[in-house]
Amino acid sequence: MASSFPRGQSRSPGVRLRAASRRVTSPRTALLRTGMLRTGASRVLTAVRAARGDLVTAATPPIAGLALTEIVVVLFWVSDQRTRAGSGAALRVAADVWLMAHGTRLATPDGDLFLVPFGLALLPIALTALAGHRLVRGRSPSGEVPRWRDVLAATRGRGARLATPRRSSVGRPVAMVVAFYAIFALLTALAADDSAAHPSIPSALLGALAMSLTGAWAGALVATCDQWRPGVTARVPAVVRTTLSAAGAAVGVIIAAGAMITVGVLAVNILKIAGSAQRLAPGQVGGTGVLLIHVALLPNVVVWAAAYALGPGFATGVHGFVRPFGVHLSAVPELPMFAGLPTTGASIPVWLAFVLAPVTAGCIAARMVRRDGGARPLPVCLARVSLASVLCGIAMAGLAAASGGSLGTGELASFGPPGIQVGLAATAEVGLAAVLATCTEAAVRGRVSHRLEPDEPPITSLKRCRQTAGSWFGSFRQS
Repeated sequence: MASSFPRGQSRSPGVRLRAASRRVTSPRTALLRTGMLRTGASRVLTAVRAARGDLVTAATPPIAGLALTEIVVVLFWVSDQRTRAGSGAALRVAADVWLMAHGTRLATPDGDLFLVPFGLALLPIALTALAGHRLVRGRSPSGEVPRWRDVLAATRGRGARLATPRRSSVGRPVAMVVAFYAIFALLTALAADDSAAHPSIPSALLGALAMSLTGAWAGALVATCDQWRPGVTARVPAVVRTTLSAAGAAVGVIIAAGAMITVGVLAVNILKIAGSAQRLAPGQVGGTGVLLIHVALLPNVVVWAAAYALGPGFATGVHGFVRPFGVHLSAVPELPMFAGLPTTGASIPVWLAFVLAPVTAGCIAARMVRRDGGARPLPVCLARVSLASVLCGIAMAGLAAASGGSLGTGELASFGPPGIQVGLAATAEVGLAAVLATCTEAAVRGRVSHRLEPDEPPITSLKRCRQTAGSWFGSFRQS
């Protein structure tokens, strides 16, 4: 473009100053832009690092659980000199054990295996809970790093949002953990498929989804308890909290009674159990494996003992059962702890001791409802304790159904307590005890309040005594 100034005439001082300022600021603007690009690139790298940490944290639970199971099984395989199985068979057995902990049904030539060892099932729940807690807290294995969503928001120019505290998101971390766990369980089930054991793909997916969702959600709730606890306390009615607490206390009492029965039976029949272990002759390596099997199945046995205390008992096969009023043992697995099973029904004193478990649970539930209900009418308290007993029965039915399963064909096709019968028994026994305890406490309180009710309020009587004493003292001074 040609200049508008004639030849030989210079520009004005203002024009020359603006042109010089543009020439001076051009390098400075380039430097500023370069610095912004560097800052943006560093933030993007930090976001990638944070996302990588989240992915590693979400993928750790299934890998760690399967790796731990593989290590234990491979150690037993290496130490056992009598086995002729190869390393591939040992790895597949470990994968099958890990899948069984998630409720996977295994189809074998000797029948279906479907029994969830509660002791081993606690491992995936604990690992997923830890992963969910770490993801919600914003921690990665390398330490505390910013969240990748926050970093990208700051890169777009919304960095002011980082300074304001925001509520932790729970849905995305839980979904990430559950998705990784389900995919890994599916791949493990496909890889462990063999002629000796065929894992059921639907049961493997459902079990992995249920356990990972339970664990991750529990860890996320623990991490955000300061955020949701005030809202739950304010929004959830007191009657709901009281009923749930009473039902939980009743379930805890019944399970504690089952644990006491298990310990007592093991202590009384310790000689039989030791003799069965010696006849089995597993050796040092096999003895450690048998011990681990007992530890994994011990929570199941506690639930079976609780079902025994409630009355329905548990099945030891298609035609075998163990109940307080009768015992018929059929084919029992060759494990030392099953040598302590009773051979006859319980005597009257022992049966009365077992009855104390649901009675105590009902009394505790009634006490909790009455304490939190205050001066509520008797029908309201009876409705609450009845609802608490129903919830207790539902919980016990679920535990009983989940603790049993199938250990093969023939007599071992059905093993464990019947869930529906256990639930109905718990509802009836706990509910009856709770209703009787509530009515008795209401009657006792009514009689006591009627007997101790004064003719006039204590405050009025005290005032009259003070006035009388003051008048006497005044008359004495005047005299």
